[in-house]
Amino acid sequence: MIFQNIENAVAKIAGEHRLISDYVERFASAHENRDKAFFKELGGFMALMQRDLADHFSLEERVIFPAAVNGLKDHDITLMVLNLQKEHGSLETRLSEIMENRYAIVSGRMENPIIETIADFLRDLGGHAKIEMHDLFPAMDKNIRCKTLMQRFLTLFSENEKKEKDGGPGLKSAPAADGKKKVNDDFAANLNDYTTVVHLSGEHELIAKNVTRFERALREEDKDFFAELSIFMESLETWLHRHFITEELSFFPAALNGILDYEMTMTVLNLQKEHGVFETEIESMRKNRHAILGAAGYIKNPLIERISLFLRALKAHAILEMNYVFPAIARDDACRNLLVKYLKDMKSGA
Repeated sequence: MIFQNIENAVAKIAGEHRLISDYVERFASAHENRDKAFFKELGGFMALMQRDLADHFSLEERVIFPAAVNGLKDHDITLMVLNLQKEHGSLETRLSEIMENRYAIVSGRMENPIIETIADFLRDLGGHAKIEMHDLFPAMDKNIRCKTLMQRFLTLFSENEKKEKDGGPGLKSAPAADGKKKVNDDFAANLNDYTTVVHLSGEHELIAKNVTRFERALREEDKDFFAELSIFMESLETWLHRHFITEELSFFPAALNGILDYEMTMTVLNLQKEHGVFETEIESMRKNRHAILGAAGYIKNPLIERISLFLRALKAHAILEMNYVFPAIARDDACRNLLVKYLKDMKSGA
């Protein structure tokens, strides 16, 4: 058995993956066989899956993924974990959108478009779980440091669950920002690359400017701005995609592989999960293009509030990176060296 040497953490995760696989297989079978009885109870099935998936993801994000990154200290594994973490954000966002369409789910009609949306979601969930089971977990099983860290993080996770049930504070991901810290200018200059800490800092300031621009237009009911809303959103999506790729292939791996600290690991993984949430959310809004175009010049539109909330969350995300993660990278010799390497690799396409 692949997981026989991991006594608690991965054995539990492996069991939970069987639970996830059961959800995927049950739906696929009912879908293929046009099982009317199953689809009449689809609402209950989806609610149970959402609850179990939230618990499952939480355990992976607080125990398995940090142990893999800090235990294996392997760049390819770090990139795999970052991608899996991003998929958590995307999958949770997609599932939340599905569950918002509750009346369609409980209708019991198999010809309902929501059924195909659920089928697509579950196929992606199954593919996600397969990578974890076939690629990540076996690598962890062979590493004694991983197993030791999983035991330690599992204890933290269990203690945190008890605190949360008792109404106490849970695990913190990062300390509160104490004013805007400046990155190491000498370090940034030495990189001599388009994508330096200073450059990325400037990009984060651009996020703040876009949020301010949107909020001012909303406050002043600037119909000219909202008449061009679709252009604003398309530009933002294109820019965010490029910006996130830079962070995910260089800055985040440098922080994870250079600073072997649980607090920093959790912070970076949480930021990476938010990337998945943001990309899925903005894609969903783009698909709702007719609503965006319909909002042109019309301020009192539910989509406007959705965009406003999205931009505020994006700004908070950028502030945490600027105040906590980037200064930590700039102060750490190992991080700086890794960042230089990863940026060169990214530039060369390695």
